[in-house]
Amino acid sequence: MWFVIGMRLIPLVLLLLYGLPLWAADTDNGNSLIADQHVTVTFDALKQEISVLPDAQQNKIQSDRDALFDFLDGLYLDLRLEKYADASGFSRRPDVDAELKRARRLTLVGALIRDHLDRAEADAPDFTPLAENYYKTHPEDYVQPAAIRAEHLLFQVAVEGPDASSEADVKSIAEAAMKSIEAGEAFDAVAERYAEKYEQAKFQEIPKWITKNSTVPPFDAAAFALQDIGDISGLVRTRFGFHIIRLVEKRDESTRPFERVKTAIIAKIRKKYTETKRQEFINSFYPDEKLSVNRELLDEWLDANLKASEERVPGDTE
Repeated sequence: MWFVIGMRLIPLVLLLLYGLPLWAADTDNGNSLIADQHVTVTFDALKQEISVLPDAQQNKIQSDRDALFDFLDGLYLDLRLEKYADASGFSRRPDVDAELKRARRLTLVGALIRDHLDRAEADAPDFTPLAENYYKTHPEDYVQPAAIRAEHLLFQVAVEGPDASSEADVKSIAEAAMKSIEAGEAFDAVAERYAEKYEQAKFQEIPKWITKNSTVPPFDAAAFALQDIGDISGLVRTRFGFHIIRLVEKRDESTRPFERVKTAIIAKIRKKYTETKRQEFINSFYPDEKLSVNRELLDEWLDANLKASEERVPGDTE
């Protein structure tokens, strides 16, 4: 934002940084940040606006000079626009009035519920014993399945495109590599040699742990059939091509210890506790007797809307 000082255009940020005056002097015992013939922005108003922002945004504005002045600049513009809109009669428009009432209602209800939940949190039980009990009664939730890590020499079969290749040709190359390994040549040496020599060959270590039924079935069956670290499979055909798989690491099924999952369990129980307290509070405002609704009026309105929709000409935007 720019202001005219003499014959020069001066950005609002510089005016604030260097303390240059606007139309009005600093009033309210030093509380006024901006004051012109249109609006006044006080320091208290600025802090109040910042206080309702998300924590991350608050921290940014409160620790970054540029962010602070950008926010103040935006606040000044918002107040100017609000004043102009109000003077132009927008607040008296039925649609705008409905939006304002809805925003006010949602803000008040949100504040009420947050206040209730804050007080419920202060009275919350110790969640650790509850977490321990949940852990004991839901052991299946904390089973870590058996898994393996593997690497493979893949001979890709491309049936289309510039890299299209005959399956028989690729299989012949893969079988030759398999014979070298069976003859005693080191898997790494064979894999590296074939990966360098043939475009179809890729030597890859699978970076993640593999659990059963998490890969294509032929690969899954062959990989989990390997028993000892370093074991090598035979030639395995999948939709990707031909694989030679080597077992790198394996992990037996186990149960994760409580201390590793304690925080997650407590968070889960706390969330359920909060949701329950919220719903109980909301439900307490329902009357004991069943609400009486003027269904005839609603049905009449819905029928009229449906009829209007059916009669509307295709392409009519009214």
